[in-house]
Amino acid sequence: MQLENWITVRRERVTPPEQLKAIRDRVLPMVEEQVKCLHDGVLPELAKNGVEIVGLERALELLKRVDLQFVKECK
Repeated sequence: MQLENWITVRRERVTPPEQLKAIRDRVLPMVEEQVKCLHDGVLPELAKNGVEIVGLERALELLKRVDLQFVKECK
């Protein structure tokens, strides 16, 4: 479902800051639910299947290790 369908803010006598607060109040619980789903469901399932989410530095370290091993195997 599109976000516009979830967010309907009356435009009568509502200032832009009030609109933003109303939007935030509705969006925040949705974001919290998505984060919970990610941490409680998606990430554990990925880990069970050998998928690890890493930062850039760790990814570069792993790529160097793979590259070095590839070079050794090709000799």
